[in-house]
Amino acid sequence: MNGVTTTTTRKRKRGYGDGSIVESEPGRFRVLVSAGRHPVSGKRIRLTAYATSVDEARAKKAELLGQRLAPSGVVVIDRNLTLGEYLDLWLERKRDVETTHHFRLDKLRPVKRHLGRVRLHALTDDQVSQLINVQLQTKDELVAPQTRKHVLSVLRAALNDACRHEQIRLARNPCLTVTVKGYREDDFDPRILSDSEYEAFLKAAHSFDQTRRSAAGPEGTFVPMEAAWTLFCERGLREGELLGLRWADVDLDAGMVRIQYQVQRRRGLGSTKDRKKGAGENIVHVRLKTKASRRRIRLTPRALATLKRHRAEQDGLKALHGDGWNPRDMVFPTITGIPMQGSALMADYFRPVCRLAGITFSDRNHPGGLRIHDLRHTFATRHLKQHRNLMLTMTVLGHSSVKMTERYVHLAGIDEEMDRTAAE
Repeated sequence: MNGVTTTTTRKRKRGYGDGSIVESEPGRFRVLVSAGRHPVSGKRIRLTAYATSVDEARAKKAELLGQRLAPSGVVVIDRNLTLGEYLDLWLERKRDVETTHHFRLDKLRPVKRHLGRVRLHALTDDQVSQLINVQLQTKDELVAPQTRKHVLSVLRAALNDACRHEQIRLARNPCLTVTVKGYREDDFDPRILSDSEYEAFLKAAHSFDQTRRSAAGPEGTFVPMEAAWTLFCERGLREGELLGLRWADVDLDAGMVRIQYQVQRRRGLGSTKDRKKGAGENIVHVRLKTKASRRRIRLTPRALATLKRHRAEQDGLKALHGDGWNPRDMVFPTITGIPMQGSALMADYFRPVCRLAGITFSDRNHPGGLRIHDLRHTFATRHLKQHRNLMLTMTVLGHSSVKMTERYVHLAGIDEEMDRTAAE
């Protein structure tokens, strides 16, 4: 303007990895230099140093910039690695999300068991399809279609990353052409308790606690479990949800239970030379994965009364053992106050109750016997017969899709009854 030219000088943008000097507090400077990303984990490598003056910080920055070309701990991936070796590296890279890490680890376990020794670049579509639709459909390892879809989905995601990885460059993803076959007629055949068996089972659960209470004597201790079986039968909880239940999520006054966590057994977190054996450190609380599974349910009068008695007896145990007992405030801990595992629930409680009730439980000799998860199927069956409302049953069960709940309708044999009632 008016013949006068003004120029503005822009500050040069610092290049990626040039580092930075930050004065964290008076007289203390922190130097940060980026050394790229780890080729295995994918995490950004940061080199850090501290100084007491700007000149010292600049000198350390120059030193770090010279070191960043060969950071320590970098693993070069062998192009001929097996699928199992690659999945281990991929799982370590994805370990940042705690809730999904265990899900991925669990779903990739059968993949590593059956295809772990196959060279990654030699993996074919037929091998993946054989695993998903044949090997996971045998009598010894019968996996539901929904679970097989999860296995295929996680494996597909892992191999997609292998296709994009600079050092691996997998030519194509062999999972892209694989589809999951649905249920066969004999794949999904749960054991539904009849009304008489239902009452006999709950009566046996009460009698079993009474027997153990008498055997323990006035000075002995035991953890009652009648409330657990009542919640299984009356509210259809999953095993992990029940064992992960804490008293903070139970409102006895309102008769409500909030289901939002489950317990999971994590490999690699168990007993070591530095940990006390059986301390429960390998049992962790994990937030439920889907929004539908995180729910509030109302207790039935029977379940509420049983849970109140359970609370009173557990308060007595805490008074006897001290405040250090049951530090996680679990509703169903072990006698030592640590979280209970599913294997202990099965062997120490479920099978004895079944024997007492005269019900055959599932084992190697009786594959068609009752399983703990069949109590959830029994609840769904009874709930559908009582309410004739599929959406309500889906909400109480915590299903994300009505298709899952519809299986209970067909299994219960009441779909025709519901259609006939609607027609009338």
